[in-house]
Amino acid sequence: MLPVLLVALWSVSRVVTATLRPANRFAQDLQKRKASDLSPSGQMDLPQELALSGMR
Repeated sequence: MLPVLLVALWSVSRVVTATLRPANRFAQDLQKRKASDLSPSGQMDLPQELALSGMR
């Protein structure tokens, strides 16, 4: 039972990490910018939820 639980936990951890990778990359890019820089991020491979063009 314990090995199955460990494999399930490991699998969920990998899925969550992979799913959040675009959001983490976007956050890192924003942290590098100055607070007064309001230009578009320029990341075209972002999911629709994170892209500025999707916020209409």
